[in-house]
Amino acid sequence: MANATTKRPAPQPAETRARYAFTVADYHQLIASGHFKRTDRVELISGELTIMPPIGPEHSFHTTRITNTLPLKLPSGVWLRMNEPITIGNHSEPQPDAAVVRERPDGYRSAHPGPKDVLLIIEVADTSAAFDSQVKSKLYSKAGIPEYWIMDVQEGCLQVFTEPSSRGYKHIQVLERDDTVKSVSINGLAIEVKELMP
Repeated sequence: MANATTKRPAPQPAETRARYAFTVADYHQLIASGHFKRTDRVELISGELTIMPPIGPEHSFHTTRITNTLPLKLPSGVWLRMNEPITIGNHSEPQPDAAVVRERPDGYRSAHPGPKDVLLIIEVADTSAAFDSQVKSKLYSKAGIPEYWIMDVQEGCLQVFTEPSSRGYKHIQVLERDDTVKSVSINGLAIEVKELMP
């Protein structure tokens, strides 16, 4: 009697084809040629154009909290940028909900901030928690961005990612509304979670 063999499942159609990895230059060219506008909810992640979820009232509520609360806590020499791109290598240009970057004389007029300019990234996750915690966290960690916060609206908590490595952040802390988050990358920044997520 012949030995039984285990059949491998057939690959899905999407797995049988190579994918074209867009570069940041390709992405900018698509914008320049009118394929979509900067105001469209599109970002470049690891060579793929991804459509971001539409901004609902809950998301806007939390980004407004960041806009009105965080600048009061920041030291001199850093800026808060809201919904603005950062360039990571040749194949990624995400648009985080908030990023704290080093101040620069030209105000980033000639180029978007890169990983060495970014101290902290904050994403508001009302419908995107899985993508933000799995895909974006790896992208930011590999780029060496020292600190990443996810405001998980559905779970009512703040996830704090620190100690970046090529395989992902080594330390993840989950804070509740009554906790205080103390930044490891921005001197003197400490804020109660409920100030951001009341």
